[in-house]
Amino acid sequence: MFELIQQGLAAGGYIIRHEQGELVEFGWIYQPLVNIGQSYGLKGQVYKALSIENICSLLLTGALVIASVSDEIGKRNDTPITHKGGHMVLVHGFEWSNQGCQTLLLHNSSGRFPELQENAVIPYDRFAAAFAGRGFAFWSSDEQNE
Repeated sequence: MFELIQQGLAAGGYIIRHEQGELVEFGWIYQPLVNIGQSYGLKGQVYKALSIENICSLLLTGALVIASVSDEIGKRNDTPITHKGGHMVLVHGFEWSNQGCQTLLLHNSSGRFPELQENAVIPYDRFAAAFAGRGFAFWSSDEQNE
């Protein structure tokens, strides 16, 4: 993991300072991270406009989706979400009914409780409140990005 972080930093994937040297800690930049994934044989794509339904469709193609959400998604469901984006989670599954997407399944390394970290089940409305509508996806080289 440390090696991947170092590669991301070296590729310009995380902005800490402006060109003038001022500390800004802007965060991770998606395209350099996708480029690193591609160097390991993965297919990848950045999505600047992404809906939850798009995420579900991508998952059906075999993709894993990294979504920008509020870090508040890692708190209990009764804790309000006050902003969108600023934190990334791995979305790897969902539950669908005839009413549409009901829950999303994700890994969130900074979830405050174990049930909100690995295989966290997040209700659609809570995910929607935290989701910034952007992210990126990876596929193995033998899966199709349709």
